[in-house]
Amino acid sequence: MNEIRDLLRTADPVGRERPRSGAREAIRARVLAAARNPAGDSRRVMFARAPLLIVCVLACAVVGGTLWSRSALHAAVRFEIHLAETQPTPGLTPALVTMSGGTVYLYEDAVVTNDDIQSSQVVRGDEPSTFGIQIQFTPDGAQKMLQATAQHIDGTMAIVIDGAVVMAPRISSAVSSIGLISGSYTRAEAERISLGIRN
Repeated sequence: MNEIRDLLRTADPVGRERPRSGAREAIRARVLAAARNPAGDSRRVMFARAPLLIVCVLACAVVGGTLWSRSALHAAVRFEIHLAETQPTPGLTPALVTMSGGTVYLYEDAVVTNDDIQSSQVVRGDEPSTFGIQIQFTPDGAQKMLQATAQHIDGTMAIVIDGAVVMAPRISSAVSSIGLISGSYTRAEAERISLGIRN
């Protein structure tokens, strides 16, 4: 529409009819042709907006890729807690406990996972140069832990990091909101796990 207005102003700048020269007649013909063919203008507008659309799509792809990579990085360490037995039991999966070298037998379903962790922090271990990770569960995670461990007193709980059972403590009392991954971790190892297990 702006193009039509500009052409009309050129053809009749003061807004009244003048004697028509050949050049003015050509401009008026172009104006009338444009008025009869609005689809041409629509296509022109569409193509003018196409670069902006492409930029928006590329920006969304970059932002989406960044968010995806941050999410993948955020879940860099897979965390699970399973109930377990110390004796072979039909239907349970044997697993080596990396810290002790013993074997436990895992129930298939995890009690809690990364999604059930609210926060985590590095804490000092039993020795001056060792560290562990203290975990605070979400309210939902704490409820799941309480129900599972209360029914498994004197049984075993397996803490699984990246598919490996790192420790399998005996459950002496029900566990709810706080858990501890202890072991001979260096500070760097403990920090990597603490940061990696949080969703």
